[in-house]
Amino acid sequence: MHPGEVMLVAAHKHGLRSAATCGPKTALVRRPHDYGRNQGTDLADDPAFTFNANDFLDLATQLGA
Repeated sequence: MHPGEVMLVAAHKHGLRSAATCGPKTALVRRPHDYGRNQGTDLADDPAFTFNANDFLDLATQLGA
């Protein structure tokens, strides 16, 4: 399997940024309350990732499912 044939899906940008350096596709799935209701995590779209999704259904739609 080649890096371009897999995709890392995560809710944390730091992990996705690290993985992207190895070549796989990346997908950010936002979890706005992952660290509690008043967290300060950056949830904005990031063009560095292959996909930016609001949830897994949104990601599935973007993947053509």
